[in-house]
Amino acid sequence: MKKLFGRLARLGQKGIVLPLVLTYAAVFAAELTGLAEYASHTQRLVQSQQNYTRAFYLAEAATEKGMAAIQNYINTNGIGPDSAAVATLTQTPNTSSSGVTYTSGVVGSMSGAWTNKTLTAGDYSGLSATTQTITLAAVATDNLNGVAHRVSVTQTVEMQLIPIFQFGVFYEEDLEILPGANMTFAGSVHTNGNLYVG
Repeated sequence: MKKLFGRLARLGQKGIVLPLVLTYAAVFAAELTGLAEYASHTQRLVQSQQNYTRAFYLAEAATEKGMAAIQNYINTNGIGPDSAAVATLTQTPNTSSSGVTYTSGVVGSMSGAWTNKTLTAGDYSGLSATTQTITLAAVATDNLNGVAHRVSVTQTVEMQLIPIFQFGVFYEEDLEILPGANMTFAGSVHTNGNLYVG
């Protein structure tokens, strides 16, 4: 009788191991599935952020290219561009190899007419200037991986024409002021070189 009960007890213990193993296997499989889904979701987020960042930098580069073209125009011609020149200067860069397209190209526009005002900030604060505002906008779309990431970048610059006749003294090279005859003048003193005062 003892042998029969001992054998039945051992059979009862063997029967409980299989459900425990299956339960642990199911929990482990669920955890693996959750980790795989989390990794996949994280990878999609990282890829989306990379696509967005690429579109943002290329849209910003397009507006910077337009700003550089306007600066080059001013340096070459000595005057600010008009509306037609701004439209011509702000052309869309070539991005055929990047997978990014410019939805509306680079749009350059001048707002209003030239206005006279006293500058309140920057290196030329306090001087009178004739100013004009130019706004450049670019919309870039990254279509890689089948998802469109659209970014709009706008930059605004103020052209300032500062006439030199408002200076009391304006000198191109080194300026040397030594005691001499009395001299009275009104306005600021400017030199592109060194200033020597004796």
